[in-house]
Amino acid sequence: MGPKKRPRIGASSSHQPSRPRSSFNECFRTNALHERLDKNFASKRVWESRKVDIGMLEGINFFYLSILQNWGWMDFLNISSLTYYNLFRTFFSNAKLEHDESGDTVIAITYFLMNTSIRLTLEEFGDYLHVSSKGNSKEKGPFNPAIFIQFGSASKLNLHDHVLHLIITWNLRPIKKHAKLRNTNNWWLDSFHTNRHPDLALIMFNDITKAIERGMNTNITLPHGTYFSYLFRRLGINTHGNTLVTFN
Repeated sequence: MGPKKRPRIGASSSHQPSRPRSSFNECFRTNALHERLDKNFASKRVWESRKVDIGMLEGINFFYLSILQNWGWMDFLNISSLTYYNLFRTFFSNAKLEHDESGDTVIAITYFLMNTSIRLTLEEFGDYLHVSSKGNSKEKGPFNPAIFIQFGSASKLNLHDHVLHLIITWNLRPIKKHAKLRNTNNWWLDSFHTNRHPDLALIMFNDITKAIERGMNTNITLPHGTYFSYLFRRLGINTHGNTLVTFN
């Protein structure tokens, strides 16, 4: 990946909200946008990721540790951050998708937070989370059927695959049910078994863009809240006054 490019950021002060002034009110250009958050996003669940214990992986001589290192994912797995519920829900309430000329591919996410307009591309997203956009992103592709476990139970995996499954479901591909293996989980396990590099940046970026498209109409859990909270801090977004939880 080439030199890091900082997302376009510009201040906006054209609107003075009638609500009492606070740092969080700077997330909204108008009262209508604040009401949209209250109505459609304020109660949505936010996915929190757990910090990966690298020392534990080293302690058990984790079979896939060298693959994670070769793929350049260690800095990503070492991310430690608070999760900012309000900021993340607000991000979804006003985020817009920018498409290419064909209209089929999302090339950027634009949003407004804390009196700041931001445009974020896939390349910038990967840079800020320390993962480059390369590899295979077709999670519905084929996988080795030999890794399929009867009844789809993660408890039947060996120690190293079980730990890998926890990393997949808590950090790489967050899902609600961790005990049940799905085809997506099997695809990820097979990717590690065969050292086939998944395009983590694109997969996570697509998770976010799909949630933006569906967010108002479904009762979804908003994905990657912890990692986006880390990204907000790297962008210099003011997090003062926002509900947060510690991720550990």
